Amino acid sequence: MEAKNSAGRPLPSEDDIKDGLMKMIVYSNLKKLFYLEKESKFQIARIRPILKLTGGGNLCDKDYEILEDLLHEAKTNNFEVLYQERIVKKDENKELRYMDFVC
Repeated sequence: MEAKNSAGRPLPSEDDIKDGLMKMIVYSNLKKLFYLEKESKFQIARIRPILKLTGGGNLCDKDYEILEDLLHEAKTNNFEVLYQERIVKKDENKELRYMDFVC
């Protein structure tokens, strides 16, 4: 999970979001992962990267556009977007919807 936070705005800064997006793309395209000092292996197929965004205030139209762009990237690169502790998805009507996240 990669977390990006903002106290005074609904979404983190654009640079923070881009940084998180690049990490999600790298994480979701890993084929193998090893500890350097151990012979343990992770099962990459079981790891689903999550980009967690938190902020304060109400979303404006531009924020919704950013979330929609992130959802497109998330679908393309196989990761989840979490906003204010809720999974963000697009429903069949192309509207953003939020689902409770349970770990």
